[in-house]
Amino acid sequence: RGAIPRVLFSIGIGSVSSTIAEVLGLSARSVGLSTQCSSGLDALGQATRLIADGEVDMAVCGGSEAPLHKFPLVELRAADLTPSTAEMPERIARPFDLWRTTGVVSEGACMFVLEAEESPRSGYSYISGYCGANDPADDLCGGMYDAGRMAMAEARVRPSQMEAINAWGPGHNEVDRGEVRAMARLFGPVLKEIPAVSIKGAIGTPLGAAPAIQVGSAALAQRFSMIPPTVNWDFPDPSCGLNLSNRCRALSHATTLVNAHGLGAVNSCMVLQRC
Repeated sequence: RGAIPRVLFSIGIGSVSSTIAEVLGLSARSVGLSTQCSSGLDALGQATRLIADGEVDMAVCGGSEAPLHKFPLVELRAADLTPSTAEMPERIARPFDLWRTTGVVSEGACMFVLEAEESPRSGYSYISGYCGANDPADDLCGGMYDAGRMAMAEARVRPSQMEAINAWGPGHNEVDRGEVRAMARLFGPVLKEIPAVSIKGAIGTPLGAAPAIQVGSAALAQRFSMIPPTVNWDFPDPSCGLNLSNRCRALSHATTLVNAHGLGAVNSCMVLQRC
């Protein structure tokens, strides 16, 4: 008697994109991806490949997440993936900072319109490389090295040609350190010369929406020749040797690596190049 049949048609991830297409009156192919916190980046990567393969002419894609609910917050707190206190909430997320403890879960969304190179409309940035990879056993964020290496290979970009890194950097002790290890392996000694940023100190970590928001910030940074600040990065951690700043940096750059990491040992990387 308590059954609600419409639940069958509304709880699936795919129903979100199909409902949007229906509301907009589009005759479109709808796809929903769920690859943990890498979802927003994977949606963009998969849409790019559909366009490159000629399967679609245009894609509306991105990431959205609204996790501020008892589930999954209770479980995230039990796993030390959310703070144990609400004191000074604006200071808790401290990416790559010496006194960081864990990330801050938030909500958000970011959507894009992707088109082929032949589009008559001017774009912000061009997705020239994308790849996902899983972590090897007992190597947190180790798969980010493989994802970054293959994304850069697809983009035909050498480590010395990378001009900015939009890091995952949630402000979690081990995840931040694992990402730096992967980047150090990927870029070697040139890593310290590449301007890097984590936007998580400003917006928290909206899970699957986070990498889509990172891509948005990276595209805007390329358009306006600015590297945004890493908010709350006040005490550099010597073990996290990225070229960070807690201030905006005016810097013309055309090539950016965007990183994402999620539970389940998933990683994705994308190379953006200014149009």
